[in-house]
Amino acid sequence: MEKSKSEGDYTAYVLDVVFLIFGKKGQEDYITQNILEGLAENDKKFQVIYIASAPCVLDENFLEIREKLINCQWIFTVTYPSFFPATADSLADSPMIILDLLNSWDKCVYFDATEWRFDHKPCWGEGPRNEPFNFTYMKKKCKAYFKRECYPQDFKEGYWPFPYSFSAKTKELFTEVTSDFKKVHDVFCSFPQSYTGLRERCIDFCRFLDKKDMFKIKIATGLDRKKYVRTLAGSMITLDGMGAGHCNTRFFEATPNFTAVFRQKYEVVIPYEFDHSGERGKEMIVEYNSEHEMKNKILNHLLDPDNLIGMAYRSRAHALKYHTCKARVGYIFDVIEGGDLCAAFAENPLLKN
Repeated sequence: MEKSKSEGDYTAYVLDVVFLIFGKKGQEDYITQNILEGLAENDKKFQVIYIASAPCVLDENFLEIREKLINCQWIFTVTYPSFFPATADSLADSPMIILDLLNSWDKCVYFDATEWRFDHKPCWGEGPRNEPFNFTYMKKKCKAYFKRECYPQDFKEGYWPFPYSFSAKTKELFTEVTSDFKKVHDVFCSFPQSYTGLRERCIDFCRFLDKKDMFKIKIATGLDRKKYVRTLAGSMITLDGMGAGHCNTRFFEATPNFTAVFRQKYEVVIPYEFDHSGERGKEMIVEYNSEHEMKNKILNHLLDPDNLIGMAYRSRAHALKYHTCKARVGYIFDVIEGGDLCAAFAENPLLKN
């Protein structure tokens, strides 16, 4: 039942969440789209407010915005660097000034979707961790700071990992798998660009295997969404390599779609991480950290197709349980409302030391 706010009662709210988006409608990034979908699937009462310029106190609807922010339990907002201050001195030039005016920082939840751009380096890990993208001012002020590229050190400092999610509502992104579903490719390699991480090495190796006619290889770009997802589901192995960040959307599109994903090694923390221990009957995905390792692991696993099918089923079940938009928003509320998070990080190998 919707609560109305009575005089003097500051615990009853009309809205669960107001999502401040500093930009125009229709230009939302993937992280924002994931959160909005998850809020709807969790039956949260929320409203999106688009603010195209700063400061928002000049917005003609300022009083209406102010009233909604007062009458909500949580305020969500996502990275728009040109609007976000690094220091308090620049706050007056930011739309976030409204949170200072209303003293609302204690209910503000910030999502940092920035990524590490590493200037076409052939391998990952040559540069420093992405410290410049940690808005420490926001970290100190907000209730919680969620971060797409969240390194173990970030996690220990109180930042919360927030990778992409699988859009379970988007039907063209999901393949229903029946008992007679056929695998038609051994390895699927599809990257929109190939100059980051080990993507070019993956493509080169797939070309080599294809020329040798050793396995059924599918190398493709520009597939329409339906064909792309059907190809994922029809492939024993799907290759993933670093994009402009460790975490990318490809991984979370592939894992629910009945394929064993081989990804370049992550150095960022993922809640409810996929098992990549290498233990047969348990592993869900495979990680590689070099060209040599990538080649060896592909060849070794192709000799054990039953294990690949098992991995595909396990990763699919895990993704649909923990990595849909609905599950990701449930994780947000576990963090900000004190839920049980032991299972989210207990088995993460990056946090063992």
